[in-house]
Amino acid sequence: MTTPFDAGAPSSASRIRLGPLTTQQTLLDGGWWPRSADVYTELPDLVRAIDHRYGPVRRVVLSAAGWADQPRHIRVDGRTIRLSFFDSQPRSLATAICDGGYRIDLLVVASGESSDTAEAAMVMAATTENAVLPENIADVASIAPRPVTNTDQT
Repeated sequence: MTTPFDAGAPSSASRIRLGPLTTQQTLLDGGWWPRSADVYTELPDLVRAIDHRYGPVRRVVLSAAGWADQPRHIRVDGRTIRLSFFDSQPRSLATAICDGGYRIDLLVVASGESSDTAEAAMVMAATTENAVLPENIADVASIAPRPVTNTDQT
């Protein structure tokens, strides 16, 4: 039986964009668009995505604002992940610390954001050339021109 501490099976498709692996220092390493304020539901897919790219996540730092619960730990795939919630952490930033000391900084897109703006913001955050701060990226993404696709043409 899954308890809030043990976040069992993966939920539906994640809304996560990670940038390319690079030795270059970047402002952000990607973006994350959680569906809700439920840390037990949202964090397992994020942890798995980061694990796959950077190695095992040991700690996640989030803003104290915007989450229904603020547990000190969560279990993902049988492993305990330490959680820290700080008033000083911007709502638009999540930080994961992985084995080996890797620090992954992700834009957190508000769950109620429109899909066009959220997608543009996550793509921008995952771009190594991005120089927009996390707290401004959704605003910039909402006014950025959308790329034309075949479905946009008449």
